[in-house]
Amino acid sequence: MRRLIVLGSVAIAIVVFLPFAGFLTARNVTPTICDGDGISQPIIPGPIPDMPGLTDGQVRLAKIIWLQAHKLSSRLRGPADQAAVIAIAVASQESTLGANPTINRPNADGDAGPFQQRTIPGWYGSLAQVTDPAYGASSFLLGHTVTAEQYAQAITAGTRPAGRTGYHIPGLADVPDWAHIDIIDAADQVQHSAFPDAVADDIPVAREFVTAFDGGSSNSLIADAVGVQPTDPCGDGTHPTGCPPSGSPAEARLKPDTLLVLRCIKQQFPKIMTFYGYRAHDQYPDHPSGRAVDIMISSAYRDFNSPEAVAYGTKIAKWVKAHHAELGVQYIIYRQHIWNIQRASEGWRLMPDRGSPTANHMDHVQVTTYGNAAKPSGPPPKIISGKAVTPVEHYTITATFGEVGSWARYHTGLDFAAPIGTPVRAALAGTITHAGYSGAAGSWAGDYVTIKHADGTRTLYAHMSATNAVVGQSVMTGERVGAIGVTGRSFGPHLHFETYPAGIQPGDTYAAVDPAKWLHQRGVGVGL
Repeated sequence: MRRLIVLGSVAIAIVVFLPFAGFLTARNVTPTICDGDGISQPIIPGPIPDMPGLTDGQVRLAKIIWLQAHKLSSRLRGPADQAAVIAIAVASQESTLGANPTINRPNADGDAGPFQQRTIPGWYGSLAQVTDPAYGASSFLLGHTVTAEQYAQAITAGTRPAGRTGYHIPGLADVPDWAHIDIIDAADQVQHSAFPDAVADDIPVAREFVTAFDGGSSNSLIADAVGVQPTDPCGDGTHPTGCPPSGSPAEARLKPDTLLVLRCIKQQFPKIMTFYGYRAHDQYPDHPSGRAVDIMISSAYRDFNSPEAVAYGTKIAKWVKAHHAELGVQYIIYRQHIWNIQRASEGWRLMPDRGSPTANHMDHVQVTTYGNAAKPSGPPPKIISGKAVTPVEHYTITATFGEVGSWARYHTGLDFAAPIGTPVRAALAGTITHAGYSGAAGSWAGDYVTIKHADGTRTLYAHMSATNAVVGQSVMTGERVGAIGVTGRSFGPHLHFETYPAGIQPGDTYAAVDPAKWLHQRGVGVGL
């Protein structure tokens, strides 16, 4: 439960985490929030809806944002629900919807609150104001105009204000045509994040919140995303990467594997707006047979040769390559390079120049499948030498690899739930390559460790409360490397465990492989 308590002029958010609470019971409560005068005011009428795996504090904060969007709807220049989705997604990315206790004090830049808004004189407001969810939501949605008092405070303090008296810090309503542009771009034009694409992972749960607050099923979006149905030509509903229909006209006349690729790419990489699939005539048989799909990077970026566009296309190509068996992929072509399953050991090979950017696949990723060969589970993996151990001795598995939920569009690891402080151990002997915060994995991982093993594979241990290792240290199988925690983007105490094949660096998220299979190959079963 989360309550705002006023001590002097500072609002302190007290959070009690409910680890993996499952479906929370609806509670008919009327929580309060402190207004600008420090007076407790009712803010959330009605029940708090059931939401999977989230604390009631997180649900309350999301509902405050939703209410503010509707309260300010006449000034938003767009749909209130769409504004609420964007605002909730941003608050989820910036503060885990208030579950991160560090948001209640300014960081090195002076930012605080659920939207990480600047508390320096001459910006959004005081610490008490920006940590007030209603105030923060209003400032995100409508922006904030620097007052004469704030500007004077900045001059007195010797700090640099956002601008002179009357300067308006833009909010969502100030973004031109915000309701008709990509959600990620709309959010970034307000936040100016160093990692703008990171908010994409928070959009599904934001939509789920809005559906629940509007009176729909709180689990409707999760139900839509769990996978293909038994009647769907993509699979039988048990496929680990089963993905919902994309709505693209390119789905017509595709083979099952190709259809699966298109749908999963749309789900995993929502910036892609255009696909091309079947066409009756082509000099190569891939498209006429329904076995190929073109993923148009040019539909996400006007300049498909820009560093951002190439990075996005490369991420897509790597993700498809990492999941080729599950998707039935035969080969992938991007930027005049091809990866073929028959010659996988050779990696990405340069192709002859075909004369134009499109012919050389500069503006799109082409994926060609076998047609109907996707392997949801594949043959039993071969046991290899070097027996491992589970990274936590006593645990409950709460999320598996490839699972879709409110916390992610595609879960890239295995979650071992246990009480805070439970020892985390090296699954296999190796060398520590990272220990601490702010590494390649990004802020979502919190306090984490990575280990490189003798076979070249790597493991990542995220969300820990403490690390017991240093870079360069050799560790034995089972040696303690940290403790269970809730750091980073975590909704409850657990270890998020990821595994990477040889040659892939931790942090290249979509190239991660199934940890359960990795452990099984090394003689360890996981109690799912």
